[in-house]
Amino acid sequence: IATLLAVFTNTTAPALIACNVAAPPAAPSAAVQVAAVRDTDYLVLVDGTDGAQGQIQLNWAAEQLPPPVLEISNGRFRLEWRVAPGIYDWQQAAQLGAWEHVFRTNLASGLFLFDDPLPATDPARFFRHPAEDLPKHPKLVAAARLALGNPAAQLVPDADDPDLGGDAALRRRLVDTIADEVDRRRRASGSLSFDDLLVRLRAALDDPDRGAAARHALRRRYRIALIDEFQDTDPVQWAIFDAVFGARDADSHDGGPTPTLVLVGDPKQAIYAFRGADVHTYLDAAHAPGTDLCGLTTNWRSDAAYLTALELLLEGTTFGDERIAFHHVDHAERNAATRIVDGNGDPLPTLALRLAAGDIDRHSRRPKIVLTEAARDAVHHDLAVYIRDLLEDAWLPGRTDDDRPRPLQPDDIAVLVATGAEGPEVRAALERVGVPAVMARGDNVLTSAAATQWHLLLSALARPADVRRARAVAVSWFVGWTGDELAAADDDAIADLHATLHRWADVLAGQGLATLLGTLRAETGVAARVLARSDGDRAMTDVDHVAELLQLAAPRRVSPAMLLATFEQLAGGDDEGDPEADLAARRVESESRAVQIMTTHVAKGLEFEVVCCPSLSHATPVKKAFVDPVRWDPDGHRRIVDVAGDVTWPDADTKAARTEQALAEAIGSNLRVLYVALTRARHHTAVWWAPTDGAAATGLARVLFARDADGRIDPATFTGTGAVATPDGEDAVAALAPLVDRSD
Repeated sequence: IATLLAVFTNTTAPALIACNVAAPPAAPSAAVQVAAVRDTDYLVLVDGTDGAQGQIQLNWAAEQLPPPVLEISNGRFRLEWRVAPGIYDWQQAAQLGAWEHVFRTNLASGLFLFDDPLPATDPARFFRHPAEDLPKHPKLVAAARLALGNPAAQLVPDADDPDLGGDAALRRRLVDTIADEVDRRRRASGSLSFDDLLVRLRAALDDPDRGAAARHALRRRYRIALIDEFQDTDPVQWAIFDAVFGARDADSHDGGPTPTLVLVGDPKQAIYAFRGADVHTYLDAAHAPGTDLCGLTTNWRSDAAYLTALELLLEGTTFGDERIAFHHVDHAERNAATRIVDGNGDPLPTLALRLAAGDIDRHSRRPKIVLTEAARDAVHHDLAVYIRDLLEDAWLPGRTDDDRPRPLQPDDIAVLVATGAEGPEVRAALERVGVPAVMARGDNVLTSAAATQWHLLLSALARPADVRRARAVAVSWFVGWTGDELAAADDDAIADLHATLHRWADVLAGQGLATLLGTLRAETGVAARVLARSDGDRAMTDVDHVAELLQLAAPRRVSPAMLLATFEQLAGGDDEGDPEADLAARRVESESRAVQIMTTHVAKGLEFEVVCCPSLSHATPVKKAFVDPVRWDPDGHRRIVDVAGDVTWPDADTKAARTEQALAEAIGSNLRVLYVALTRARHHTAVWWAPTDGAAATGLARVLFARDADGRIDPATFTGTGAVATPDGEDAVAALAPLVDRSD
């Protein structure tokens, strides 16, 4: 075969590709069809016949791209993908996984691969669609992000496993390709991520030639190291601390005293696994030989009555590991007699559980299950009324013995929600009953009006000759034309605008975003124009905030197209994966005399007089369909990232065991979030329960209903990975009666 016709879906005319086939003379020929998805992505399909062997090299004469290599051996195919240069963003490297769209829309329906050598009869039964077993693009991107974001984790399946094949092997190769390309581009641009800094520091400290000198220098400089919030440490960070202050060089440093390393943390509050934190790192360090364990046995936050109620509820619970158990703590003497009371001075309950029952919309086929939206609306309304009633009648103790009780104020109360998206709904419910409320973590600045203006500008700079984009940015904050001015603009004015956009694009590419900002301020008066708006201060703050995010996320010098892609990646991010999303959070508009609404992750480390938790029964449940690919491998005693996703490897039993372990870890994390929520209050916490679909798989369900007839935690039910039986309505009240009776 000398020459083949290749179809390029993004060009106006076909192009010719030279194809050289090297095969033994006696071997049958191989029929080859080629299709290029776009000018940087390509795919090779080969019909092999029985006994076909050899190697096909595609020489891309026009593009000078490195060729993909496809080996044919007895009709079975192995592809080695090489990402072409010129891809402006690493996500586009992942387009290699966007097979489904390619096969369904761009290729002839008769294009198939053979699983086995083509038989002489009935070949149709051996045909299969090539896209059936290949990873969809979003899954591949997600796997690559997890691999890149967890440098301390081991990727599985093992790329060197000789028995690995099929989809699992393909996904691993694709993720490795993306990771290699990201590393190459970072090195080429001279940029480093935060993970890069940590990994390189660890490598420097472990260097056999220079590592010892670096460790000794740090030991001489710092005799005591105290690491706070140690439960949120990842394995790379701990390797650095241990290398410098651990026992490795105890007998070989400069003769001075051995440094003291103090680790302060509470594994029950390890809730940042999505950021790479690993509670097993804490457990390994805490239980290592030579470690002295000291417990903090006094709670200085909460009053005695609240601690008693909390201990009654959590006694016997564990939080993902038998070594992470609830323990009794003493109250501080100053909090012995302080508690929340009503207007008559009578004590109010310190821990309240409110059950959603009665006339709430339910599933037609499962009448015991409340519809999620209906439950959310009912809980939010009850929450608002409950807080309003507390504000009308509740009194708090004075801070000192000389202080008199004072009425509860809105800013004494925090509402902890599962996700930021629920916050506005809670705020609206509170405002409907006359209770002021604010989001303690503001909305995402990337959804603001300022972000829209940035998108208009970056789109125009990426394609400054595009008339539509130029006219759109003309009426943006950055250019400042009015609608009338745009309508009246002649060809010369539009040409001048195009020239300006070209010049700004050159400034961005050659001198960076900071210089472009200075140019815009000097030439267009954008600051004065934005500040003149009715919300000018807010809008200008958001303009600068978006610029800061772009500067953090992109290299110092970046093409307009790459910066636009960076912006769209940031704006398209999902806050559900990062409950804090701190960098993109807008500032609170006002905190005075208003109920604070925030996620539990944001509330960690904070304290409030009163806490309300409306989301614990409809937070993300732990289900087999949502198994986290980043998890702990107890057999290998390591943290892993399973880039194969839902693919079965090496067999169904092994996959089932991995799923079970992942479920156990997810349940532990869910319970730790519950613990953080329940330990924020000084005097009172209210929790809402609604039997929604998935509620039985939450940590709250285990704490409430995994109990024996005496109302005590049943270890077998509590530590299992199955859903807990959750009664409804009056049955739920009856099930909780033994626990309530123990509180009397």
